[in-house]
Amino acid sequence: MAYNEMKSLDEYEQAARDYLDSKEPGLYELKYRDAFKLRTLAEETNLEKYWILADEAEIHRLDDMHHTFTLVKGGKLHLASLPPDTERILDVACGTGIWAIQMAKEFPNAEIVGIDISPLQIQERLPPNVKVIKQDIEHDSWPFPEDYFDHVNISHVHGCIKDWPGLLRRARKHLKPYGTLEVAEMDWSIVRSENGGASPAQSLWDKNMLAAGKIRGRPFALGPHLMRFFSQAGLVFNHETVLKVPQKPYSTDEQEKQIGAEWMLNGLAGYDAWTTKLFTQVLGWKLADVHKFVEEVKNELRDGSTHTYFHLHVVTGSKRGPLHITDNSNDKLSTTNRITRAFIPKDRILSMFAFGNLMLAFLLGILGALVVTVFKR
Repeated sequence: MAYNEMKSLDEYEQAARDYLDSKEPGLYELKYRDAFKLRTLAEETNLEKYWILADEAEIHRLDDMHHTFTLVKGGKLHLASLPPDTERILDVACGTGIWAIQMAKEFPNAEIVGIDISPLQIQERLPPNVKVIKQDIEHDSWPFPEDYFDHVNISHVHGCIKDWPGLLRRARKHLKPYGTLEVAEMDWSIVRSENGGASPAQSLWDKNMLAAGKIRGRPFALGPHLMRFFSQAGLVFNHETVLKVPQKPYSTDEQEKQIGAEWMLNGLAGYDAWTTKLFTQVLGWKLADVHKFVEEVKNELRDGSTHTYFHLHVVTGSKRGPLHITDNSNDKLSTTNRITRAFIPKDRILSMFAFGNLMLAFLLGILGALVVTVFKR
C-alpha cells in the first residue's frame, strides 16, 4: 500500500519504520521511546539557557537528527571546502559531540574541539583528536587564542542565543585570517506544504514556539536572518544554501523519502522534549494540556495527506576571504532542491570597484605611452 493511500495514523508511522529498515536494518531504532515517561516531571526542571529536555532519549534523538541533516546536505558534514591539511576545527554548542566525532574521521590529523554548556557527550566514544570543553558560548571570553581555528561550525542552537551577531563575532575572533564559519539553522516561521494540505496544530505549535522565544529574548526561526547576522559580525564572502527538508516520506525520490521518514520519526520522538519546558515555564500551560496538544501535533505528522516540509538554511562565510563552497553538482537533492545566494559587503564591493578603476587607468596610461612612442618614430 502506498504511503498516501493509508488511512490509519499508526500505519503511517509503521510504514516509515519499515521503509528505513528495508534500506538498512536498524538504521533508525527508536529504542528510547520508554524514556518519555521520565518527562512527566519536566515542569519541575530549570529552564536555564537550554530549552530542550536533556535526558538519555534526547541524546539518541540528537544523534539521529544529525544523520538526517547530513543527508539533507548531500551526505556532507560541511559545505565549506576544507583542505586536507586542516589543523584545527571548533564545534560551537557541540551537543552530543556526534559532528566532531565524524569530522575526526574525515580529518584524523586535525585537532577538533567542541564547546557546550550542557554535558551531553559520552566521553568514552570521543576519538583521541577530539576534546570537549564545558563553556557558555554566550560568555565574551572563549578559552582559545585569536586566529586559531581553520573552521568553526555552529548548528541548530535556535532558542538559546540572545545576541547572534555577538556570537558570530566571537567565532570570527578565533578564526585564522582565511578561516571559515558555517552555521545551519531551520526556518520555523511557516508551515510549507507541497499539496496545500493544512496543518493547524503544527502551525499553532510554531506560533507558540516563536512567542516563547520572543519572551525569553532567544529567538527561533533563525534561518532567513543568518546572512544579515554574518554581515553584522564582519564576515565576508558570505554564501547561503537553502535546502528543503520533507517532514514525511511522501516523495517518490528515494533520498527525499528517506529524509522524510527519518524526520517524521525524529519529530515523533522529539516534540515532547521540544515543547514541555517552554510551554509550561514560559507560556504558562498546564502539563496535561501540553501532552494533549503534543499528541495533536504528532497525529498531523503521521497524516500522509499533507505533504509538509521546512527549509534548512546553511550560511558559510570567511574572516577575510575568498571562500570556496563545496561543489554539490553531483548531488541530486542539492541540484533539485537548493537555492543559493552569495553576499559581498558593500565596502568590499566599493574597494573592488576602485581597484578595478585604478588598474584600468594604469593600463590606459601604458597604452597611451606606447601610442606616443610609435608616432614619434
